[in-house]
Amino acid sequence: MNEKLLKEADWCEWSDLHDSFIRDMLFAVKEGKDCFLLAEAIAENNTEIVGKAIESGSIFRPDGFQVEKWKKDKLRFLTLIVSPFVVIQEMDMAAYAKVLESQAEVLKKEH
Repeated sequence: MNEKLLKEADWCEWSDLHDSFIRDMLFAVKEGKDCFLLAEAIAENNTEIVGKAIESGSIFRPDGFQVEKWKKDKLRFLTLIVSPFVVIQEMDMAAYAKVLESQAEVLKKEH
C-alpha cells in the first residue's frame, strides 16, 4: 500500500484542499510524523494506529484557526488521497524533493 500512496502523492496549496475541509474529509498529520504510515492506517481502517495517533495529536482535523494560519502563511502540503479522505502534512520544497526521489525509484522498479 505504501508504494501506491507514494506514487499518488502530490504537493498542493490550501486552495486545492479547501473543499475537502468543508466536507470534513481532511486529516492533517503533525510535522515530523510519518504521513504515509498514518494514511495507510486510515486506508486499512486500522483503528488501533489511528486511535493512538489521534490521542497523541499526531493526526488531527484542522479547525478554522489552523486553516486561517495556513492561508496566511501560504503553505504547501504533501497530499495523499485515501478515499473518501484526504491526508495532508505541511511540507517545504526540500522535503517534497525527497518524496519525489522516492516516487522516481518506485516508478523505475515498475518499468
